[in-house]
Amino acid sequence: MTFRNFLEYLENRLGYHQIPLNPYAETPQDIFESCPLHDELTKQLVRTIFKRNKCQRLIDPIERDPTENVLREIRSGLLKEATMDVDRYHFIEDFCAVVDEFFSSDRQAATRQVANSADTRSAQVVDLHRFRRRRFRWRA
Repeated sequence: MTFRNFLEYLENRLGYHQIPLNPYAETPQDIFESCPLHDELTKQLVRTIFKRNKCQRLIDPIERDPTENVLREIRSGLLKEATMDVDRYHFIEDFCAVVDEFFSSDRQAATRQVANSADTRSAQVVDLHRFRRRRFRWRA
């Protein structure tokens, strides 16, 4: 799994307000389209995961062990803070759960299975690019 796949999965599971992923990002500096809800914490998590996995591009693969080491360090640092915010606590817990879900072997096996077989389900496709353009147009 690539770093970009990882971020897309986080955005899908945690929501756009938590991980506002820029679909056109080419470098780690423009990963986010806008400010995440927990701006500094989210940026710290994403940057450190990127660095510890020795990624140089968004399409580089990431591994479970370095990613979980990052989460362990940052989470324990947050829990030791005297002024721990409940929202930040819930965010880091949710983030850790989604990362665990991402790396679970069942999910990866299911993803491979879906990729190999023809998908017969139908779904409504919502074009978010038009929505995002319209959202920024009212600010002008």
